[in-house]
Amino acid sequence: MSEDILEAIYDYLTTTALKKYGDIIREVTKVELASGVIVKVRVVFVDGSFLDVYWSSSGRYSLHYERRHIDGTVYRHDNAPHEKHRYIKTFPKHFHRG
Repeated sequence: MSEDILEAIYDYLTTTALKKYGDIIREVTKVELASGVIVKVRVVFVDGSFLDVYWSSSGRYSLHYERRHIDGTVYRHDNAPHEKHRYIKTFPKHFHRG
């Protein structure tokens, strides 16, 4: 997947999040490297929790929802191939809860 396509996806996510859920969103930020390449979108909700959405040109992704300051929890869905989770039916896709 090219950087242009990834940038279009991040633009779409940013616009859609604000359009559909603007009443519960404080801000949406595209996080960039010094080179200007967007690496993720961060959605900060009115309660201070946040969602990071990451996709790479190689097909790796993660969705990271953090409520640590509210109740100590972090939720994450990704396809990082952790060797210890090889037995999971959906490997490498998996969900972290806690």
